[in-house]
Amino acid sequence: MTRIQKERFKTVYDYNIVSNPYELKKSDLPEKYNDFIILHPLPRVDEINVDVDDHPSAKYFNQVKYGMYMRMALLCYSLKIH
Repeated sequence: MTRIQKERFKTVYDYNIVSNPYELKKSDLPEKYNDFIILHPLPRVDEINVDVDDHPSAKYFNQVKYGMYMRMALLCYSLKIH
């Protein structure tokens, strides 16, 4: 998932038409099946409700943490810091 980028629209009105119905809530998620993963590059605006954060499929905080470790490793590698 990702946010609808407000900066890509010519007017705020156009943005609001598209973005308002676009929000993932915990009630939208299936109760029986948890074998899926919800990813998001963060920061979120209004596209994922905070009630989704404690769902077992919400992995976007892990995604951000692992991305930070990957960038740190790439910087160390490129600067030849071992």
